[in-house]
Amino acid sequence: MVCKRFCFPHTAANKLTGLLLFLAIPLVFRTIVPITIAAAIATFAALQEGHLIRTHFF
Repeated sequence: MVCKRFCFPHTAANKLTGLLLFLAIPLVFRTIVPITIAAAIATFAALQEGHLIRTHFF
């Protein structure tokens, strides 16, 4: 909780992660590559969101 309210910034990386996870689930039975790519982008999105919250709200 930041400043007595919740903050969920929907950055472009977060939206891309959601799309890739949606597309990667059916493909997981064929190869692990889509999940690996989605996980890498999700990690970047989490880091970006943490930086955004830290710089704008503290």
